[in-house]
Amino acid sequence: MCQLDEATGLTLSSTYRNDKWAKEFVSAIALNERHGLSMIVQESNFLSMISDRATDSAHTKDEICLLKLAARELYQNLLA
Repeated sequence: MCQLDEATGLTLSSTYRNDKWAKEFVSAIALNERHGLSMIVQESNFLSMISDRATDSAHTKDEICLLKLAARELYQNLLA
């Protein structure tokens, strides 16, 4: 993300180039996306959710949720 900011001409110091700030940036983005999705779900007239979980040979669990909803327009979001 820092490289993208710098490509647009923003100069960043080394203060933001660490794991702590990477976590902060990702948390802020997730909060914004969660809020946007929440607003779409609240406005929807129809909601359908399908969820599936699988475990591979390394005993790693994966879960996926497919959310389909209809509000003013048809939205389809894939959440992993």
